[in-house]
Amino acid sequence: MKWCPFFQGQVSLAVQNKVDDISTSGFSVTVPDKESLLIPGLIISQMTLQLPGMLSNLSCAAQVIYRFKQKKDLTKYGFYILDMPLHDQRRLFDAVSKVADPHVNMTGKVNMDSLWELFFDSGFIYPDKYGIISPYTKALKATYRKLYEDGQDIFTHITYQDQVRSTPHVYG
Repeated sequence: MKWCPFFQGQVSLAVQNKVDDISTSGFSVTVPDKESLLIPGLIISQMTLQLPGMLSNLSCAAQVIYRFKQKKDLTKYGFYILDMPLHDQRRLFDAVSKVADPHVNMTGKVNMDSLWELFFDSGFIYPDKYGIISPYTKALKATYRKLYEDGQDIFTHITYQDQVRSTPHVYG
């Protein structure tokens, strides 16, 4: 329930619409004119998005940014996502990215053996460096495992997996 100046009280509505287009920053819906309560500029402070294949919904706050008359009795509305929890934002980015390229993965687990192989193959860990860190290998692997698997609120990664080989790219 939220305060609504038009009704001088709180209003809570449960409305479902099919999403036409979606990106990491917004989406659009087409609504029959008779069912529409939307106007450009309207801020919806609590909204959920249900995407195919996701077990739980994504929550966000969004604002109507445009209105385009479509066919007879239909209007398309564009929404900009104003606020979204980090975990939901990551899941949305992963879903949208998978449409463009199914090899991109942002929320899945990383094969730690493939990650270490990449570190060596790419030259990130070179012989002299390995000589310095080798006594700490077990602790380093545990740290990377925590970051990739448990540190979702402070750390994110993008993995591109083509066939069996993973190519992690780390963005923190």
